[in-house]
Amino acid sequence: MSTPTPGRRLIAGIVLVAVVATAAVARLRYTERHGRGSSPAAAVQGFVSALAEHRFDAAIPYLSERQRAQIIPLTLEVRTTNLERRTGRISAVRGQTRWQVGPRAFAVADANTQHAGGLQLGFGLVRDADGWRIDELYDLYR
Repeated sequence: MSTPTPGRRLIAGIVLVAVVATAAVARLRYTERHGRGSSPAAAVQGFVSALAEHRFDAAIPYLSERQRAQIIPLTLEVRTTNLERRTGRISAVRGQTRWQVGPRAFAVADANTQHAGGLQLGFGLVRDADGWRIDELYDLYR
């Protein structure tokens, strides 16, 4: 068996670094997208962005266990469709934490809409082992 040349070792090292870096970036994006370990504002922003993009399955992980037991993607689709009938399509979502006390918080999603201009949607959140989850869908039901 032959000994690897320095060039092959270098290529193998570069490939290993690329794989590790790709895995780290993928984990970071997954963490951001699902609000795990993030702020209430980030969880609300991710949730409303998923609704705005009509990715209702992707919105479900932002919900608390209690809400996931009650809500299916079709429920979110109906609520989003009703909201968009009044306001137009939702875009440019930005989350803001209004208050946070222990494992509870309230955050809003400020968004632009096609017909109604600015829109603000409020949500109650709870913290679980993985981060912040939406537990109250106050303004999504108005």
